[in-house]
Amino acid sequence: MRELDRTIARIKLILADLAAREARTESLRVQLQTQLARLPRFILYGNAEAESVLSMMADIEDRLAEIDGDLRRIDLLKRTAEEELETLEITRRIDQQRERLASLHAQAERTGDLSEETRAEIRQLEQSISADSERAAKHILVRRTSSPRTRDTHGTSES
Repeated sequence: MRELDRTIARIKLILADLAAREARTESLRVQLQTQLARLPRFILYGNAEAESVLSMMADIEDRLAEIDGDLRRIDLLKRTAEEELETLEITRRIDQQRERLASLHAQAERTGDLSEETRAEIRQLEQSISADSERAAKHILVRRTSSPRTRDTHGTSES
């Protein structure tokens, strides 16, 4: 397995781990929000004092704030990994297209025959390589000019 393929596989594993962490964290957030919503009734129908309920509410609100931070950080890691994965997949596609192009040229050189079908495939590969190279360059440029820490959840720059 080539290094590029190993890196792509590793990023996919990281994304799967992040998705699982996000789901667990989101589930905990919902659970804590439910508890927080129920606490005001606890003072009315339970044996708790106001001070105790206020303290429990503050603890839950603190934990919710931590969870919101965790979710923001997970989102940042996911977006960064997704962007890198897309760039690496484009790079892999370019490599595959170049290999196929070299194979077609070598085949044409060996046989001395360049059929119309082969010429069409070569043109198509050259166009794809060019388009994918431009896409990869744009991805790299965006990463260099835009720090993930300064973007909102939609990938746009914050003011």
